[in-house]
Amino acid sequence: MPDADPQPPTPEPETSRPPPDTPSSAPDTRSSKGASNGALFHTLLEAGFDAPAAYTAEKHVNAVSSEAAAAQAKPLMAEIRRMRGTMATKADLADIATTGDLARLETRMVKGMFGALVTQAAFIIAVMKLLG
Repeated sequence: MPDADPQPPTPEPETSRPPPDTPSSAPDTRSSKGASNGALFHTLLEAGFDAPAAYTAEKHVNAVSSEAAAAQAKPLMAEIRRMRGTMATKADLADIATTGDLARLETRMVKGMFGALVTQAAFIIAVMKLLG
């Protein structure tokens, strides 16, 4: 009778799947708010990096990106502060003419233009009588 091997054969490791996550102190970024949050972390995990290294790399990239964005945002913030000083306030808007005020002004302008038109017509008639 042949000798029976009591141990089952070991399965060959799968190369298409990344190794399982190792427990670490890195927080799980899969529950992040945005779809792009943690994308680098998961990409590095799928590439075979361990979780602490992937987490550290992602945080470093985010910090560098934030510093670059902050440098570009400084002139923009200065421009916004400058513009804010020239913006109208509620007190300024209280002094602006309303629709009723504009309607009364338009009526006065039309009356004045009609009076000027009558005066001009009378002047032209007077000149024609004088010369004719």
